[in-house]
Amino acid sequence: MNQAAIFDARDARYLPRLLLAAVLLAMVAILGTMLQRVLGYAPLWPATALGIGLMWRHGLQYWPAPFIANITNAVWAGVPKWYLVLGSASLELLIAAIACGLLLRFGIRRSLQGVNQLAAFTAIAGVASLPVLVVFPAVMVLEFGQEPSAMLLRGLTYWMASAFCIVIFTPLVVTARYLERLSRRRLLRLVALLAGTVLCGTGAILFTHYTGQHVLFLLLPFMVACSAVAGVGGAAVAAFVMIISMVLTEDMVDPEPFAVQVRQLFAVCVVVTGYLLGASWAERKHISRELERRARFDALTGLMNRFEFERRLQQALDDQGDRQHALMYLDLDQFKLLNDTCGHMAGDEVLRELGEALAAALPPNASLARLGGDEFGCLVTDCGEETARDIADVLRETIRDYRYSAGDLQFSLGVSIGLTWFASASGDTVDSVLGRADVACYAAKEEGRNRMHAYHPRDEEMLKRHLEIREVSQLQAALDSGRFELHAQRIHDLADSDDKHFFEVLLRLRVDGQEISAASFLPVAHRYGMISVIDRWVLNRAASVLGGSDDEKLCFSVNISGATLDSAGIVEFISALPERYGFHPSRLCLEVTESVAINHLTRAVRGMRELRAQGFGIALDDFGAGVASFGYLRELPVSMVKLDGRFVRDLGNDPAAAIVIDALVRVAALRGIQCVAEWVESEQALMQLRKLGVRYAQGHLIHRPEPLANIVGSRAQPLAAASPR
Repeated sequence: MNQAAIFDARDARYLPRLLLAAVLLAMVAILGTMLQRVLGYAPLWPATALGIGLMWRHGLQYWPAPFIANITNAVWAGVPKWYLVLGSASLELLIAAIACGLLLRFGIRRSLQGVNQLAAFTAIAGVASLPVLVVFPAVMVLEFGQEPSAMLLRGLTYWMASAFCIVIFTPLVVTARYLERLSRRRLLRLVALLAGTVLCGTGAILFTHYTGQHVLFLLLPFMVACSAVAGVGGAAVAAFVMIISMVLTEDMVDPEPFAVQVRQLFAVCVVVTGYLLGASWAERKHISRELERRARFDALTGLMNRFEFERRLQQALDDQGDRQHALMYLDLDQFKLLNDTCGHMAGDEVLRELGEALAAALPPNASLARLGGDEFGCLVTDCGEETARDIADVLRETIRDYRYSAGDLQFSLGVSIGLTWFASASGDTVDSVLGRADVACYAAKEEGRNRMHAYHPRDEEMLKRHLEIREVSQLQAALDSGRFELHAQRIHDLADSDDKHFFEVLLRLRVDGQEISAASFLPVAHRYGMISVIDRWVLNRAASVLGGSDDEKLCFSVNISGATLDSAGIVEFISALPERYGFHPSRLCLEVTESVAINHLTRAVRGMRELRAQGFGIALDDFGAGVASFGYLRELPVSMVKLDGRFVRDLGNDPAAAIVIDALVRVAALRGIQCVAEWVESEQALMQLRKLGVRYAQGHLIHRPEPLANIVGSRAQPLAAASPR
């Protein structure tokens, strides 16, 4: 409602509209009186309720319309004295004034969306009708000499009829505009349901006295269905049909006040039930739409968020046409300076204003999103290279011309834009296209900022480095969020001894429900200095499992990198594990590759000897892969060597493999070192390894890796029982 709306004689359209409204309301009021054969029953007084809707929707200046309509209706109905005519019209106007005042006071929305809003509206209808409880009995007793007790009951009936009409007819006026927004399918459903309501109401009119009273109960499902299809507006239309049916069947009901009140109470319950269901369903739809909007759009700028932007990018990639598209990655320059100087509130305001300015500068086939922080993305579909460059220049100029003032300070910003192109059905992925644009943006910053850089194949090395950096950050996030898991593979004693239950601990990364082996991500962790952190995490977790296991024969072999061997404090860290978790050092074997041990010979030997002296096992992995294997074996304090799996794999195919393995086993035996054969995949290879004197074997033939928790939980089963022969 327009709260400042008052009579304005200068509005040339006001008087014609007022007269039209008064005539229409008078016609409706007279029609309602004509339909009611028993005026004492009187459930249908629509003029005031429609007048409330008129003033609520179009302004308080239309108050004369219901006043004139009620005077006309009173005269037509034969009210005997002029002051009673004016009094009845004034009483109805008072009800309308109270209702409008309370609707304004409590801020009730005309859509009546929400259960709380609807409950408040219903309560206001009852409160606004309260004057009739006093005025009507008083007039009937003083003017016509009626019995006070009987008139009090009539006054209660009048009050219920007044509130009932407000609840039914006022929403018809104020929710009509929301019905116009219904889709064609929903509108057809509403029409069909209203037709059913009319048929059911007609049945109440045509059938017998008994049936006519009870068929009205069948209107409730129609009311519920209408509210489900069109919310409160649909329920209001269904309620109107129902009240007409009630009026047309009034000659079939008991005209006694108590029976009338019960009938009205039933009608009110039906209508309010329909309204509440309509409001609750509308509220649920609103919440669902709001959640969907928040999932797809940035709360600060109103632009698309990364999720929605990537969805649209995927749609462009899936497009079957042979079209070219452009993607721009925008990173604001100097935004951090503004944010730190003026505060985050100012930074948020700048992002909002820039979002609006950038969106206004884009063509219709462009989609703009805030990807995070001060970064934006722009997707332009069906766009050639020159057009994309022109759009990038427009965006850069828009940001360059922007100014933000804070007191005496004035800030300007720049933007680095990375531009790339891609074609539909080109085989690209969302990550690859975004990656190219991101790398181009990075190149624009390195070239001096506040410029545009188009991706070129020569940027491939930069892209690779950038993707690796992103992968490192993802590894850190995986470590923080607990997505690393330990698996293990059994190392079988070919002598069938049960002295120890030996397993190699393997690292896995879980991403989207899939397991990724360490070989896929450890090279990047090596290059960017994260391997030591991962190694320490694996050692700590493996040690905690050893300490928590009741199986004293359980032993683990854990891989350790050269960078970790070189890291400060690693020997002290490993030395503290047995005491911290409560296990003997001999149950933990540290596995180092031959190349790492040789490349870090001096430092490696020092740390390995100290750990070996404390009782830890030391294993040399990939033994035999290097040309200096035999010479360096005497320099390294190892207790076990793991033969290079390539020799084991070639057993049976290459006679030289058996010779090499035999030599390696003999050299190791001379120094009292046990051998483990890796990559054992066949029974034939296993038999040859036994003959060659290899003590331990490891491979998929013996045991496929499985989660470490499963292995620890199955320690009640003896290993020897499942050992291959």
